[in-house]
Amino acid sequence: MIRINFSFILLFSFIILTNSCSMINPVIKEEHSTVFYSRQSKSIAKDIDNLLDKPFLKRSHIGIHIIDAETEQVLYSRDAHKLFMPASNMKIFTTASGLVLLGKDYKYKTELYINGNIEDGILKGDLYIKGYGDPSIAPRHYDGDLNYVFMEWVKVLKDHGIRVISGDLVGDVSLFGGKNLGGTWEIEDVPFYYSAKTGALSINDNCADICIVPGKMEGDSAIVFDKSGVDYLKIDNQVVTVHADSSSDIDFNTNQYTEDVFLDGQINVNSDTLIKYITIANPGKYLLESFKYTLEANDISCRSIRELQCVDSSATNWQSLKMIYTHYSVPLEEIVYELNKSSNNFYAETLQKTLGLEINGKATTKDGINAEKEWFSRIGIKPEDIFIVDGSGLSRHNMVTPHQIVKVLQAMKVHETFNSFYNSLPIGGVDGTLKRRFKNNKEVGKNVHAKTGYVGHVRTLSGYVTAQNGREYIFSLMFNHYPAPTSLINDLQDTIVTRIYYFDE
Repeated sequence: MIRINFSFILLFSFIILTNSCSMINPVIKEEHSTVFYSRQSKSIAKDIDNLLDKPFLKRSHIGIHIIDAETEQVLYSRDAHKLFMPASNMKIFTTASGLVLLGKDYKYKTELYINGNIEDGILKGDLYIKGYGDPSIAPRHYDGDLNYVFMEWVKVLKDHGIRVISGDLVGDVSLFGGKNLGGTWEIEDVPFYYSAKTGALSINDNCADICIVPGKMEGDSAIVFDKSGVDYLKIDNQVVTVHADSSSDIDFNTNQYTEDVFLDGQINVNSDTLIKYITIANPGKYLLESFKYTLEANDISCRSIRELQCVDSSATNWQSLKMIYTHYSVPLEEIVYELNKSSNNFYAETLQKTLGLEINGKATTKDGINAEKEWFSRIGIKPEDIFIVDGSGLSRHNMVTPHQIVKVLQAMKVHETFNSFYNSLPIGGVDGTLKRRFKNNKEVGKNVHAKTGYVGHVRTLSGYVTAQNGREYIFSLMFNHYPAPTSLINDLQDTIVTRIYYFDE
């Protein structure tokens, strides 16, 4: 009972602080109504109406849909059939589709081939690496070891007696074609890790971890290098070491077509090493150069690297090559866990293209979207009523409804992969992108599994909350075009979810 009182104190304190001045109180029951709630949920609906009746929200676009997971009773619904930008709530559609259509145990493969004989430790030919889009060749899946997979491949070569590759290290990057950047993404986002390109061959989320170390004295240039040790990027370093009383401030930019990186700014002479995560223009070449570096560090030499694009790959007689190894990724369940917990755009875009490959035969965004829409039609979402252009939600051209999000969350409840999906969602105040939310009520937070979403003036939160009454509720809160600090919208969404938690029929 004490917890319930504390919740209401929080709720009405929020109302007072944001200058509530009126109550919206329609009781309209048509499916496409602006605001709808059942008689049983009238109290919670009025509380949410009060929370939303703020001057700073008058010009905002707000869509909400909340239901009882078991009975499907609607607790509250406001503009739930209108279209909103979902931001990273788009990942709910992508990951749910991936788990349902591919299965939680689905694994990516990467194949190693040779095209020559091995004589006296020398491969008389080339070593081929054929990529199928594995996004998980990254330290997080291998106890922090960036070279874990590469060392696995080195062992394979040594077990075959290969010490010298007389030909080239060849990467087949043809599977995803040439379009590896979201077509409607903002150009200003391109250098940053959340805009990483997809690729048939990928490593470290297709980003370079650039370390910046202060010089010994004030006025010295900073020391800049790729953490992996690979000398691949062409870095123009204009970062200067500054006095101990000054702050560090470093900016960077890239060219999406070349490996040129420009670093500018200053670093405090006493600063620890700073790391900037910078996207790679050509992911396939970066993987090949990284593997070549590992080979040479382990006493295996090769001539040079080259890529096979679509035409080159089609002209290659793969039947004449000898496959010497197939590497399998971690299972999709683990990939989805990282994707949703960290809101990993790179994983989401890769998964969407993988759906296109496995369901429709082409590893393209368009074919992935078509695969998703076919499943959506089976769970009651009309394909023509949902507008998807990417898998991550980074694009501002995606348009979905709160009702559609709840439909997907409902469908996952009864699917065999639900536990994998549910466990991948951030937990309020505990982990992922919700780690810093629900700060004022940890009991509520730990009962919330939900996906966040954010791009400029778009904030969304959708998922599940297990209420104090023991029932589970599914919700989608979509706020677009709000002229207020995002932190205020975060607090408002948390307060609404808190009110759901304390709902008592």
